[in-house]
Amino acid sequence: MFWNTLPILWLRKVPAPLVVLLVSIPSELIMDFQHTEPTYALVHIGNLIENIKVNVSFDGFAQTGIFIKYVIMFALVGSLESLLTVKAIDMLDHYRRRSNANKDIIAVGIGNIIAGIFGGLPMISEVARSSANVNNGAKTRWSNFFHGFFYIDICSISLHILLN
Repeated sequence: MFWNTLPILWLRKVPAPLVVLLVSIPSELIMDFQHTEPTYALVHIGNLIENIKVNVSFDGFAQTGIFIKYVIMFALVGSLESLLTVKAIDMLDHYRRRSNANKDIIAVGIGNIIAGIFGGLPMISEVARSSANVNNGAKTRWSNFFHGFFYIDICSISLHILLN
C-alpha cells in the first residue's frame, strides 16, 4: 500500500505486485505449505502437473440443445465482456489510441478453445493488467507481453522448484 511513498526512486519503479510475488513464492517454499497446511483449509495446495487433464470429449453433442445453449451463452458473455474491457481501456488511455476489437475477440476465442481442451475456464480480456499498464505509462503492446512474461516466468520458476 505504501510502495509509491518509498524514498528510493528506482525502487518505486518496480511494480508492487512483482515484489509481492518475489517475497511470497520463496516464503511458501521455505514454510512448505503443501505439507504443513491444516486439514480445515478451504483451499488445498496440490500438484499442478498431476491435475492437468486433456479434456476433449464430444459427449455433450448427445444433448445438443443444452450443449449449444451453454456454448452460445459463454461466447456471448465472453465477447461482450471483452468488448466492454476494450472500450474501458481505450477511454483510460492518455494517448487516445483505439484498440482493434476484432483482434481481441479472435484472441479470446482461440484462448478459450485452448483453455477448454486442458479443462480450464473461459477467459476474457483482463481489465486489471491493461489498466495497470495504462496507469503506469505503457506506450506499446510490449507492456502486456512483459507483464505476462514476468508473471509466467515467476510462476514457472516456482513450479520448477516445487516439483524438484
